[in-house]
Amino acid sequence: MITGEEGFETGQLCQPTDVCWSTANLIVVADGGNGRIQSFDITPLLSGRAEQEAEARAEGRESVQVEPGAKAEVCLEIDCGAYIRSLDLDVDGNMLAVSDHKIKVFGRDGALKHDNLLSGRTISTVDDVFVDPGSGLVVMTVKGDSFRALR
Repeated sequence: MITGEEGFETGQLCQPTDVCWSTANLIVVADGGNGRIQSFDITPLLSGRAEQEAEARAEGRESVQVEPGAKAEVCLEIDCGAYIRSLDLDVDGNMLAVSDHKIKVFGRDGALKHDNLLSGRTISTVDDVFVDPGSGLVVMTVKGDSFRALR
């Protein structure tokens, strides 16, 4: 379990809308109701996991349970200033967040790299965003029924 509490403080969530898992053992959550992105380091939850899985297999069990009450550590909190609809990570670990009529790009350190990828484009409402890991192409759904791609 990452967090078990609803709320507005660091580590708490209010209406989470999307989640991504990075290769650096981070779970990045679009905390929609709080208008922010929170990144959780799950390394503490995984420590000793390989040994536990080997033991479980030897005993004929299929899975390993995370310790009750175990929590990941919040390692980053970004105030986006608006409700976050969707979130994805690009191959460099940058976070693309859809809010209002914008796609904002934040670096792994939380610094704003681009205020609006849609600047100068006539797109009304973006519902979702996806970054193709192979090409880096940003694909989005517009008003839930069409797809557009950005380079």
